[in-house]
Amino acid sequence: MGAQEAQAALSINSRLEIVDGAAHFIQWSHPQAVIDAVATIIESIQTGTTLNRKPIQVGKIPCLSF
Repeated sequence: MGAQEAQAALSINSRLEIVDGAAHFIQWSHPQAVIDAVATIIESIQTGTTLNRKPIQVGKIPCLSF
């Protein structure tokens, strides 16, 4: 298990999302991916629903863990 997978596994309500073509500082290279992730988390909190886990391709980075 890689570091990103391990981090996402720390919570029962999390997911790991792969963002193709993202650089190390994903907030600069793909800001919309970060905005979408934050919006998803806020919606999950407000509605009391869990995050939908998505299947991932192991070994591709960078990614978002949330």
